[in-house]
Amino acid sequence: MSHLPEQTIKLLHTSGRIIGMISGIVSCLLWTAAIWDPAAGFTLSTASFAVVLLMLLIGAVVVIASIKANSTMLLVLFVVAFLPVGLYLIGVPYWIRWVGLSNLGYLLAGLLLRVQLPESGTKPT
Repeated sequence: MSHLPEQTIKLLHTSGRIIGMISGIVSCLLWTAAIWDPAAGFTLSTASFAVVLLMLLIGAVVVIASIKANSTMLLVLFVVAFLPVGLYLIGVPYWIRWVGLSNLGYLLAGLLLRVQLPESGTKPT
């Protein structure tokens, strides 16, 4: 981004934080619903329960990373959550596809938080 005004960059950072927090919360809520809905395709086996708990943990860490404006952590969590599970879930013809779509919010939030002030190279506070 070349020569964006400081107010625009602050708006992008605030938007990134909000998008990250909302995406993480929505992901946690959807995973919580998925574990109890038999039509979602997850039985209460040990493996599926472990995957759901891991995805819930990732969603919670996304919320924390968004509050702290840690773009690197958001991008890493996007790769960890989206590539093995979220990408598959986008193709599922059921409400569980929204989990995969909420993972895309991690990417958007991480990219918005990467925008920096051009002259100092620092993030706005």
